[in-house]
Amino acid sequence: MLFLDDEPSIIKMAESILRSIGYEVRGVLSGAEALKVYRERREAGEKFDFLILDLTIKGGMGGQEVLEILNREFTDIKAIATSGYSSDPVLADPSRYGFKAAIKKPYTRNEIGAVLGSIGGCDV
Repeated sequence: MLFLDDEPSIIKMAESILRSIGYEVRGVLSGAEALKVYRERREAGEKFDFLILDLTIKGGMGGQEVLEILNREFTDIKAIATSGYSSDPVLADPSRYGFKAAIKKPYTRNEIGAVLGSIGGCDV
């Protein structure tokens, strides 16, 4: 799983939660790094099962823009939008923006497990 957030503490927390439910996680701090890591993995003949993308990255490309770029290159991406801003329209209607689901921060292990389970991953 690829996890984008600009807060190292959020990445660390998410990695712990996601690993506890059986996922390998690669955390990245910027949209540019997310694109680079995703492309490298695909070039190596591998892919991420899921992407969890924070919509707001201070001073950089957020998750919505990352997903738009990746969707132009790849057709089989399962992405989940996340944000601490509940008013973000992507959280209300993630499929309209190309996401499979959305989850508001902060979230619990059970909440993220349920979201992953709803789109074909393992749940808690």
